Amino acid sequence: MDASRLDIDRLSLEVSGLSADEARRLATLVGKGLAERSVALAPGRVPAVRVQLESRPQQSVGDLAERIVEETLAVLGRTA
Repeated sequence: MDASRLDIDRLSLEVSGLSADEARRLATLVGKGLAERSVALAPGRVPAVRVQLESRPQQSVGDLAERIVEETLAVLGRTA
């Protein structure tokens, strides 16, 4: 993996309280959000990244996706 490329082999999300349609939309938005970002990482492999977020009442699926993307990139930045 070079500094401009991020390959994700598997993306798993555990989120309660969403309908099937909302869960599919969340997964799509997270995948797109990660794909659209520039990520500066050192070459190498990160076997797993885990993020845990506290729920926010009345949070939209789009806002949740953005939080997941931001936290994932922050964790990746700390592992580089």
